[in-house]
Amino acid sequence: MQYVNLGKSGLKVSRLILGCMTYGSAQGWMIPDEEECFKQLKYAYDQGINTFDTANVYSFGQSEMILGKFLKMYNIPRETVRIFASVKNSLERLQLDYFQIMQQYALHNKLTPFISMQNQHNAMYREEEREMMPTLEYFGVGSIPWGPLAAGLLCRPYAEPVQSTRGVLREKFNQGVQEPDKEIIDAVEVIAKRKGVTMAQIALAWSLHNKYVCAPIIGINSTERLHDLIKALDLKLSREEIKSIEHGYLPQSIKGHT
Repeated sequence: MQYVNLGKSGLKVSRLILGCMTYGSAQGWMIPDEEECFKQLKYAYDQGINTFDTANVYSFGQSEMILGKFLKMYNIPRETVRIFASVKNSLERLQLDYFQIMQQYALHNKLTPFISMQNQHNAMYREEEREMMPTLEYFGVGSIPWGPLAAGLLCRPYAEPVQSTRGVLREKFNQGVQEPDKEIIDAVEVIAKRKGVTMAQIALAWSLHNKYVCAPIIGINSTERLHDLIKALDLKLSREEIKSIEHGYLPQSIKGHT
């Protein structure tokens, strides 16, 4: 695993951050089985991932409780992990004394300045590069974007039938592949075939190559998926390959939780 400083904060985090949004609920694409969640969290920790993103709104706090149980069950030394949270009562659910970052609060009453920004960013959605990301770089704020795989849209050819629950939900609400996205997905597919790797690895490698990205947040549904994604850390994309992925991008309206 690679590690990087979170902006200018001095906090060192794993190059990949494990998002815990999928843990806790039986709805949609989420995982209600605690044992499966523990298995994935343990695998991630054993692979060197020391940074976990959670929030009080994830399954109404169940995600935090699962992460807290995991840390206690395996006697994970508190100083070896980084917990990103945005919460009231979260410490109790996590069974922790502190977390490294509390996100989404107003800068009033002499509170610590922002040191991270969790924004939507991937090869199919790059609007944050216009103003937000250069601003973050200027102020030394670390960018930890979510959705580097575009909810799986960058993981398969666009003509391939949607199989995941999340993908089906995206298409239901007209958030699936749009016409301008097809060229980007095609480019990712071509490069993946040429290198003999998965499209997910190429999409994540593109994010890791972006000069503004500190550490992308990834979501998984199995240890096999995480094993696949970690390989993206060792992938090198040439300037021409990056250009081929970015060539088809067209400006679009701001969307998502930016």
